Amino acid sequence: MNPTAELAAVVLPVASSFEREALKIGFEIKPEAQSLIQFRPAVVPPPGEARPDTNIIFDLAARLGFAEQFWSGDNRCRLRHQLAPTGVTLEQCVLTLAVCTLPLQTRHAKHCRADANGIPRGFRHAVTEGRALFTNLSRSRLRAICPIFEEPQIGPVARPIWRLAFR
Repeated sequence: MNPTAELAAVVLPVASSFEREALKIGFEIKPEAQSLIQFRPAVVPPPGEARPDTNIIFDLAARLGFAEQFWSGDNRCRLRHQLAPTGVTLEQCVLTLAVCTLPLQTRHAKHCRADANGIPRGFRHAVTEGRALFTNLSRSRLRAICPIFEEPQIGPVARPIWRLAFR
């Protein structure tokens, strides 16, 4: 417990990252590291009544009648669902306990690619014809092409703070 937790009406003891199994897809170190998939087993069991946060969420979903939408509380099913688009199986990651590699294809300027009819995709907006359109809708329902600057009531031009202090 910490001072913030002591103010809470309900405290749910969540396991730390070392106390639960997890799946890491993509590392932010460099572009090649984005293709790495790693299964990380729990290093130590959670202390006391602490549980992985996914188990807490699954139990809450079950009590609200949504267990089926949350893989019936099975974390391994969730991990399999997460890995399904990659073609890598959870069993491959668990058995090797090493990093699985998924070949990725980098697409630069993806909005310039042609669609099925050979027309560049661009941004889908009828008015812009494939270009970006910047608008400001904050003033009214009318569209302004450029943003509109409004000087704040207390600001460096309208009413500098140093003038207010010496009145």
